[in-house]
Amino acid sequence: MFIKPFKIKSNVRLRNTDRKRLRAQLEAQYPHLSVSQLDVVCPVGRGGELFQLRLLCHGGEAVVAYCLDAEPIFFEQDGGRLIPTLYTLWRLPSLLPYLCTWEAVIERLAGGADFMAPGLAGCSERLSEARPGDAVAIRVAGGSRAAVAVGRLLQSPQALMAEPRAGKAVAVAHVLGDQLWVHGGKRPPPELEGDSDEEDENSQQQPQVCSAFR
Repeated sequence: MFIKPFKIKSNVRLRNTDRKRLRAQLEAQYPHLSVSQLDVVCPVGRGGELFQLRLLCHGGEAVVAYCLDAEPIFFEQDGGRLIPTLYTLWRLPSLLPYLCTWEAVIERLAGGADFMAPGLAGCSERLSEARPGDAVAIRVAGGSRAAVAVGRLLQSPQALMAEPRAGKAVAVAHVLGDQLWVHGGKRPPPELEGDSDEEDENSQQQPQVCSAFR
């Protein structure tokens, strides 16, 4: 979606009432987030300026993005679910269930390809709770906890785990190196050690992967 440059149609600073509305939307969509985690990406009162950007993507998609200071934190299309950016996922690695793949596959995603099921190398246990249309993160197998892409799940977890794996698994919306990442200042992925689907502060050193890969 953001592989090619987009046009910024408007850029408006959110008032405190709008910040509270955005935060309430995040609380409803991501009920597992703690108050302190919400404060990291959507502070109310103090803690940075929040902006709403209306974007027109190269493919004609109309997108609303939210930025904390100059860094994109969430985006939505057609009034749908708020999808976290990579910058947000680096701050809150356990926000979304995730899939793992190899670096060679990530290169294809960076070129605009969707994520195909045969490229699946592992996943989090929480993926079993996801449904088609839900947002999921994509990480490099055996690498850092830092996500390198995010998109919408296209298959049920049960279908995705069935052999032989085939078809598109994730419609990739945002990937490392795209123009939304560039808009945030091109910060590189952090080295996040360990892994867990529990709250970030309780993360463990060994990754949790779905039972199909054990």
